[in-house]
Amino acid sequence: MSAPRGWLRDVEGDKRRLLDERSRVQLGLVTRAQVLEAGYSSSAIDRRLASGEFEPVCHRVYRMRGGPAESAPQSLLAACLSLGSGTVASHRSAAWLWGLDGFNAVPRLLEVTTLHGRRVVLPQFKIHQRREALTEGYTHRAGVPVTVLTRTLLDLAPVLSEAALEIALDSAARGRPEFFFELDEFLCGISASGRKGINRLSEVLKLRIGGAATGSPFETELFQVLRRADIPLPILQLPVFKEPDRPFVHIDFAWPSRMIALFPDGGSYHQARRRARLDASQRLELIKLGWKPIVLMPGMLKDPGWIASFAELFWPADPTAEL
Repeated sequence: MSAPRGWLRDVEGDKRRLLDERSRVQLGLVTRAQVLEAGYSSSAIDRRLASGEFEPVCHRVYRMRGGPAESAPQSLLAACLSLGSGTVASHRSAAWLWGLDGFNAVPRLLEVTTLHGRRVVLPQFKIHQRREALTEGYTHRAGVPVTVLTRTLLDLAPVLSEAALEIALDSAARGRPEFFFELDEFLCGISASGRKGINRLSEVLKLRIGGAATGSPFETELFQVLRRADIPLPILQLPVFKEPDRPFVHIDFAWPSRMIALFPDGGSYHQARRRARLDASQRLELIKLGWKPIVLMPGMLKDPGWIASFAELFWPADPTAEL
C-alpha cells in the first residue's frame, strides 16, 4: 500500500518544526545531535550546510538561516552547547551578562567554564575547567547559562584589582538586600585552600556585611577614599524619617553622631531638573532636622585637598571618634 499523498512533505515539515522550536529557545542555534534527533541524516545536514541553511558556529553547533543575527550572547551559548552539559558563561563574560559595573562593554575574549577533560578546542574563547560540577548550580541571562552572582564574583576576585572588585560587589548587591549575607554564606562553604582570590573577596565583603551597597561606582570610589582618610567610616544609605516607616531620604554617607550627611552627586542623574529640585527639598528638610548636608561633585574626588579639608572641618581634634 502506498503512503498517502503529501506524507513526505508532512514528515519534513514536522522535522523542521522541531528544529525551529529548539532554535527559538537557543538564540537561533541547534546542535548536530539535536538535528539528528529531529530525524535528519548526516548527508541531509551536509546538504543544508552547503546550501547555507545551516551555518557552522562552533564545533557541531549551527546557526539556522532566518534566525537571530550573530551576537555575543549567541556566541557564548554556542560555546556552551559545543562543550556540553554543565558548561556556563563565567568570569568577565558572566559579569557582562549580569551588567556589573565595570563590565559595560562586551569582553574582548569571551569566557566559559566547563568540566575538566572536555577536549573541544575553541580558539576564540578562554575556557576554564573545573573538576566538579557547580554545587550552587547556574542560572540564565539573555538566554545563556551563566554562573550565579556569588560564583561570578569569586571567579573575578583573582583577576581584578581590589578597587574594581569592590565596585563589582556593590553593583551585584544593589537592589538585593540580602546579597552580602548570601555571599558570606557561600564563601564560608568553600575551602580557601587552593582557591585563588577568596581571601581578597572576603576582605572586601567585611566592609559591607550588615550594611548597604553604595548607589553607584562613583560612591564606591568615594568610600575607598574615605577609608584611606583618618576619619571614622560612615554608615551607607542611612534612612532618615519624618514619619514612621516612611523614610523621606537615604543619606549616601552618614555620620549620625556628628549629623554629617555627605551626598556624592555624580553623573546626569542628579543634574536632571526634577531630580535636582527633589534633592534640594530633601536636603533642606535635613537641615531643619539638624543635619549638615555636604555635596561632592565628581571632579572633587580627584582633588587630594578636599578630603583633608573635610576632615579638618568636622574632626579637627578627635579624628578617631566613634560614630
